[in-house]
Amino acid sequence: MHPDKALLQPPGAPDVYAPDLTTQPRKAVHEGTISTPFPKPAGATAKPLELPAFDHVHVYVTDRVTAETWYRDVLHLYRSQELEFWSSDGGPLMLRNSSGSIHIALFERPAQTCRSVIAFRVGAAGYESWKTHLESALPGQVSEQDHEVSLSLYFRDPDGNPYELTTYEVGRVNGKLPGGA
Repeated sequence: MHPDKALLQPPGAPDVYAPDLTTQPRKAVHEGTISTPFPKPAGATAKPLELPAFDHVHVYVTDRVTAETWYRDVLHLYRSQELEFWSSDGGPLMLRNSSGSIHIALFERPAQTCRSVIAFRVGAAGYESWKTHLESALPGQVSEQDHEVSLSLYFRDPDGNPYELTTYEVGRVNGKLPGGA
């Protein structure tokens, strides 16, 4: 279990963030086909409500101008022109990726401790490309962790906000399955 996730659940509780390896062959996890649904909680209705996606994540920075440059250069996230008006009067500066599937709301606030890790998922080829890019953009600031069923890169923005870039295509990254980098 990732150390930060231990803060969110009681000791001995199952790791609800990890793929269910008991009902899915390990090979499928390595190939990035994690699709086993979580079991229904007691008393759940036949058709549960589904959250289709994250809308955005709040990130607190001490200098929004500097942060915007960092997010552009390191994560390739750009100012959302449609929502730029929100950034006046203490509102968020919305950044997005080119497809619009990821949004980060930058709030300028005094420095504070952050315990939340924002994790992005990529495929095997993307993992290798991002690893090369991050190690170039952030020399000595990127660590890699092999979690057996996933590989992750960890790094922080200039305000100390922690990020993770992860892939479940471990076999492809390590060259044991076709289709790797």
